[in-house]
Amino acid sequence: MTRPAVRGAGPVAVAAVATAGTAARLVQIHAAIRPPGTDTALTGLPDAIASTVLDRIRAAFVGSGLNWPRPGVLLEVTPPQPAADSGLDVAFAVAILAVTGQISRPPLAGRAFVGELDLDGRLRPLPDTLERVRVAAQAGFTHVVVPAANLTDLGAVDATTVGAAATLHRLVDGLRGRLALQPDPAGQPPDWPDLDMADLPAAHPGRRILTIAAAGGHHLAMFGPQSAATMLARRLLGLLPDLDTATAAEVEQLYRAAEQPRDDATVRVRPPWQAPHPNISIAALIGSPRRPGAVSLAHGGVLFCDDAGALPATAAGALRTMLDERRVTLDPGRIVYPARIQLVLASTGCPQTPDCTCAPGGHRRYLTRLFPLLDRIDIQVSLPSAMPDRTGLQPEMASAQLAQRVAGARAVAAARWGGPGCTNAEATAEALQASLAGAATQPFDLLTDRVTASALSTRGAAGVLRLAWTIADLAEHRHPTSDDVAEAIRLRTRPDFGRR
Repeated sequence: MTRPAVRGAGPVAVAAVATAGTAARLVQIHAAIRPPGTDTALTGLPDAIASTVLDRIRAAFVGSGLNWPRPGVLLEVTPPQPAADSGLDVAFAVAILAVTGQISRPPLAGRAFVGELDLDGRLRPLPDTLERVRVAAQAGFTHVVVPAANLTDLGAVDATTVGAAATLHRLVDGLRGRLALQPDPAGQPPDWPDLDMADLPAAHPGRRILTIAAAGGHHLAMFGPQSAATMLARRLLGLLPDLDTATAAEVEQLYRAAEQPRDDATVRVRPPWQAPHPNISIAALIGSPRRPGAVSLAHGGVLFCDDAGALPATAAGALRTMLDERRVTLDPGRIVYPARIQLVLASTGCPQTPDCTCAPGGHRRYLTRLFPLLDRIDIQVSLPSAMPDRTGLQPEMASAQLAQRVAGARAVAAARWGGPGCTNAEATAEALQASLAGAATQPFDLLTDRVTASALSTRGAAGVLRLAWTIADLAEHRHPTSDDVAEAIRLRTRPDFGRR
């Protein structure tokens, strides 16, 4: 294989340990930038396996808020492997990160990487990790990085330092020197996305969008750059309150049924996060009689669908039904999984991004399958293409402080709708009408005009009212004001699908 340097970035090699049957051996993952206009490719594994491996790693990148390379990267396993080995996933990811400049290369020296990646970026434990670490130690590697869940299996291995990470995001932080890769296995950090709102400047509209979405429990659709949408989605969980006792018990039961127990005490009380790949099968999305799918594993938390325009029509239809019923019913009616989720969609709005050559109406055709689903989503926004400059800005309010505002607004909404856990997003049209009895009508004139002009459907108008209540709750208004309603209309109707 020829590994030419492109854009001044030379090839990299990352050490890993592969297994075949009971035998383990050291392998190298080579990576080089491919020419513009080409996709990421993988050689050294059987062709039928390579595309599946790349799909899994790409999903982990997206779920971790990392940039998938454009142009692509050429990956090669040497010596070639005759069968699938998910334990090479982490090494593939590190090779991509290094060759694209997302991490520096010095941390690679003397290190080997072991681990499988889940679709949301978690490092999944492997049953043969101990043998892989032994082989790396015998080959002279002084550091081996493994999934955090495998730490208790290893102990001391021939004086080799064993580092660990629970997620790809935390591994990147460790390789960048921002986080130790030798955590205490008894006190593992939570495995949900935990990026902080303090990183967003005050001028970024995402701060306001996420605060409103969290305070009202509103579903959210974001249209714009993929990296911007993922970056925001990963910050939403930090604003949400802990699960109540009943929901936490349901979530734990669901994860055990899926053979993915959330054993960490801290993780068990936090809302779950699921980020399925756009090509996910219907069975993996909604579940089967044997085990719950991604939708139910997000119960009480967030289901993030990146590149939502690429979802199959059957998947979009299943999500629409789930949003209406807040549960998954299978076989028929004998299997019921709870699915009270907050859905977050992200889409560039174009199948050819970033090199769009769509004919007029191309964007609309691409998103047609999402239109019935979007009717259920209260917040629909277009994102800026660039992060506002932070120069001269003071540190902004962090997630913990914003979460307090969110909790206060949720408490007000729960009192209005009649019970703990009730959110504005779940209010029925009848309840909305009753809640405004005695309120002045003038603040709602703009909404009435939109409905009269057929610019908003009846369902859309109800969504605006739900948002207006959330905005009013955050501002501590007794009833929504004209400004609250106007902002709610903007949040509901911003994207322009017909621009091309």
